[in-house]
This record gives sequence, C-alpha cells and structure tokens, in this order.
Amino acid sequence: MLPSMVRPWAISLPFILLLAACAPKAPDLPADEVLRRATVAAQSISSASFTVDGTITFAGGAFGSGDATVHLDGAFENGGQAVASSVDLTAVLSVIEGESQRVVSVFDIILVQGQRLFLKVHVLEAPGNLGILDETLVGKLVGTWWTFDAPEERSSASVTPSANLLKSQASVVLVTRDLGTARLDGETVYHYAVAIDPEKFLAYAEEAARESGEEFNPEEAREAVNALQATGELWIRASDFTVRKIAWEIPALPMPDGSDLRLSFTLLWKDHDGKMPIVIPVNAQPFSAMQFLPSDAALEAAAPVPGIPEEELRNAIEEYSDTVILPPQE
Repeated sequence: MLPSMVRPWAISLPFILLLAACAPKAPDLPADEVLRRATVAAQSISSASFTVDGTITFAGGAFGSGDATVHLDGAFENGGQAVASSVDLTAVLSVIEGESQRVVSVFDIILVQGQRLFLKVHVLEAPGNLGILDETLVGKLVGTWWTFDAPEERSSASVTPSANLLKSQASVVLVTRDLGTARLDGETVYHYAVAIDPEKFLAYAEEAARESGEEFNPEEAREAVNALQATGELWIRASDFTVRKIAWEIPALPMPDGSDLRLSFTLLWKDHDGKMPIVIPVNAQPFSAMQFLPSDAALEAAAPVPGIPEEELRNAIEEYSDTVILPPQE
C-alpha cells in the first residue's frame, strides 16, 4: 500500500525540482539598494540601443483631438554624445466632427552633441483637405539628409539625453510596490511598480541643468513635476543592475497651448556597451525654410498678408525654421 501512495510524488519530484531550478534567482536586496546600484551602473554605460512603443491621445490643441502611435528604434554612443533613431509615427486627427483623417510620417533622426541635428524623411502623408502638407514641397523634403544647427548660444552646452534618461529612471523614482523577480529576454530582473518622486526629480533636474550650463527655475520645475501624475513599472537586470525596461502611463499632461495630452509608452534597453556605430551622413544639406516656400509666381498670385511686407514675412519664416527643431534654452 505504501509504495503505491508514494509513487505519484516520486514521479512528480523531478518536475518540481526542474521548476525550482528555472525560477528567477536574484540577491535578496531592498528596493532602495537596487535603485542605488542601478543609478551607479547607468553612469558607466557609454552606449546602448533602445526600442520605444507609445500611444498618445490629445485634445484641445492646434490639431483638434485625436490619437497617435509611435515606434522608435535607436541607439546612443559616447555617453549620449550621439543619438540616432528611426521613427514611425501615425496619427488620426478628428478635425471635423464625425470625420477622421490619418497622418503618417517615417523618418530618421541623428543628434550630435546636442548641437547638430540630422533629419531624413522617408514618408510624410496627410489628406490634402487638412491643409497641412503640400505635395510639391513634401517631394523636395523626402529622401534627403538635412542638417539643423543649434543656435550659437547653445553651442557650449553638453547634452546627453539617452545616458541621462537611463540614469534618471533609477534615481528619480519611488517604488510603490515590489513585484518580485521575473524573466525578461532570458535574464533575471527585479520588477517594481514606480511613481515619480518629486524631491528626487527636482534634485536630478537641478544637477542636469548645472552640468549642461543651463538655468534652473525650481518653482517652474516643481509646478511641472506636480502636474506630472505618472505611474509606471521598472525592470532592472539582477546580474549587473542595468535598467532593462521602462513603462510609463501619464493620464493627463497639460500643454502650453492649453491642450491635454495622455501618454503611454514602453522603452526597452538592450546591447549595453555594445558596438553599434552611428554613421553621420556626409552629404547632408543645410535646411532652410526658404527652399520650401511657394515660388515667386505663386506668391504673386496669392493675396498678400495685409500690413506685412513680403521680405519681412520671409525673414520671419527663416528665423522660425532655425528654432523650431532645436529651440534656444531659456
């Protein structure tokens, strides 16, 4: 009788041991200590690649209401001195009640030392009745590498967005729940539910501004972080404490134009300190909005703007083109 009772346990024991061996293993550390080690690890990373998937919902702004999806594949190197990404953005705009319009853009972007931006547009599509895009002008823009230089007053600033992003994810968050350990791409990771810690965020923002030589307004920064009701999740690799994955949900973000923005995105880091050289295009052309203005004949046929000389209007457009991509810092 006894052997027959023991047999089922004897049969299942190897499977129990196998499952135990496959369970995620990690040092039993407090969440604060894991975040501290992740912050230290991020400071030494010189390169990494990343993938971002996000959704955006907006209402009340210049483009009315709508939603968008965005996908990015990119990398940074030299501690963030060069950042490159391929972007696929699709937006559905509710311009007229009961009618939606689809806008699609696919482009590559490279930012070097925060001073020079390279842009190559592959696809830029929008319905003609939106009045956003002109097919002739889009034809001139697509397929060419363009360069945008930052204003001269920013030339001395040191900007390392991707490296700072890695550091900030571990240094400005507050763990709201320890979700234990998990497996991510075959690796054991610490998994936490997190929120923005206002005091840590302000301290980090002040430090980042000081390092980049920019002014820091604590009152404005505090107002901004208090409006940022963000919740998220964080995955940190147990073997070396590098941040592997980030997910954030921002339910309501007030924008300067009075619109409301809802943002949800997931960012996956990989290939920490791997070899992935960013190739700077050698045949890029300096961008100027003057190249994309309608022809003189078209301008003559069009009704002039009352009270604004044509030369002044062109100068204003030229100045706008120099600052809209890389606006000067306050």
